[in-house]
Amino acid sequence: MLAPDPRIRPLTVAAAPCCGTLSITMVAHAQDRGNPRFQDVLLHDRFDADEDGRLDRTERDLARAEASSKPQCRRRGGPPGDRGGADAPRPETRENALRIDPDDLDAAPRLEGVGLYDRDVLHTIFLQFPEDDWHLEMVAFHGTDVEVPAMLRLDGRVVGEVGVSYRGNPSFDMPAKKSFGISIDAYDDDLRIDGHRTLNLLNANGDTSMMREVLFSNIAGEYVPAPKANFVRVVVNGIYLGVCANVEQINKDSRSITTAPRRACDGRSRRTSPAVARSRTTDPIETNTPGVTS
Repeated sequence: MLAPDPRIRPLTVAAAPCCGTLSITMVAHAQDRGNPRFQDVLLHDRFDADEDGRLDRTERDLARAEASSKPQCRRRGGPPGDRGGADAPRPETRENALRIDPDDLDAAPRLEGVGLYDRDVLHTIFLQFPEDDWHLEMVAFHGTDVEVPAMLRLDGRVVGEVGVSYRGNPSFDMPAKKSFGISIDAYDDDLRIDGHRTLNLLNANGDTSMMREVLFSNIAGEYVPAPKANFVRVVVNGIYLGVCANVEQINKDSRSITTAPRRACDGRSRRTSPAVARSRTTDPIETNTPGVTS
């Protein structure tokens, strides 16, 4: 009999789909800090010369040179060429690229009274990087702990400066539209959107329908705790990159972990407490400036 693989951890999820309790056992690989293969290369603190908690352009250039000197790790079977398909045409290099101005109310309507993960609306996420080589910089820092600063707007309204990185392993090989990880509180510990400090904008790699993450999360959320998800438009430095799945990060800020209802066979939702019932209502985005909590 084969010995168990120490890299694999069993994960059991209890669900109540109709009658009784269904126990689902899944296999989860330790793709976190416990597995050296998936550890970020730690550069931030080494190159933060003035110890202000952020890397300016000079510091990032030094860190970028260090990152570029490291061997490039590629998943088995990945495509040839530079990391992340850097040689492939980018949307911002095309003459016919669609441009969207965040101040254009017709192109970027100000959505009122809706939540960040409201599935009935299509938010627009604007990222404005100060440098034009933002893509090459984020490719260089993929797999490290360095984030590239950018100004974030939600539906045209200014949120604040955030830290941005490319995320994913197989999905990183898609050149035109990559998955973004955004740390809302990277430079302001109190900055939030609807109580959240992280955004995951996924490119639906391998899913031609682009529906998988959002559809699964919305169906599963009727029965078991599941991350919230909807679709958003992504615009970087004025160039429209496409639609991404906006999937809630599961951490201590997550409301979905404790607010999932149990749905009966006849389709009626059962709540375990009045508090849960109240938490399932669609809250508008908490805001000082609309869309922003700081």
